[in-house]
Amino acid sequence: MQRSFLMVSMFVLSLTMFHSTSIAGPLGGFGSSAMGGRGMGGDGPGSGGMKAYDKNSVLQVEGRVSGSEMSYNRHMGENGLHVTLESSKGSFIIHVCPQWYAEQQKISFKNGETITVVGSEFEKHGEQNIYAATIRRQDASLPSNLKTLLLRNPDSGAHLWSGRYRSQKQEEMRQKMQNNRAERPSPKGFANAKKGVPSENAAASVGGAKKQLPPQAQEQIRRKLENPNLPPMVRKMLEKRLAGE
Repeated sequence: MQRSFLMVSMFVLSLTMFHSTSIAGPLGGFGSSAMGGRGMGGDGPGSGGMKAYDKNSVLQVEGRVSGSEMSYNRHMGENGLHVTLESSKGSFIIHVCPQWYAEQQKISFKNGETITVVGSEFEKHGEQNIYAATIRRQDASLPSNLKTLLLRNPDSGAHLWSGRYRSQKQEEMRQKMQNNRAERPSPKGFANAKKGVPSENAAASVGGAKKQLPPQAQEQIRRKLENPNLPPMVRKMLEKRLAGE
């Protein structure tokens, strides 16, 4: 009886731990969630010391970029774009987005450019960090779509690139399937190839070629055409034969 009770207790405890792990923390930085989706993730408690996005810690800071890099987060399993920002409020490490999204959207930063960041502030290893929700840039040479970067929901911290990644992959798969269908021969084409029957394109090229009549046959048609009493329909037919149509 005691053994059965102990086994039931251990089973309930394991379910509780699994449930708490699956829902830990709201969306914050970039990386993989408990569901394993790329760029879907959450930097909740226990994700390598990364804190969750907290709307109560959202602030706005303006400064100059002193450096940017793609660094790997072993807990998240992918590279991410980080920017070092020097401001009147101090130095901040800005968490921008995953590397794949930065490359897709052509997002990069120059040292010395002025940016304004709105996002959730947190501290890690004695350094101030910000999960960027929006980044406004003052570089006039930038295209309009790169002057204001929308990266996360400012209230929930939900990544705005997650759905775009899925949509992009679905579109690539759809396009690939369409290309495969276009390149694949039809069943009729396979059957004709086995029988030695030319394809429609080959048949069209053969049919389009003019049939040259032997000189003797051409001469006979010309003699008939010299007859002024030749019915118009017959004359037209002979002229077509002579032309090789």
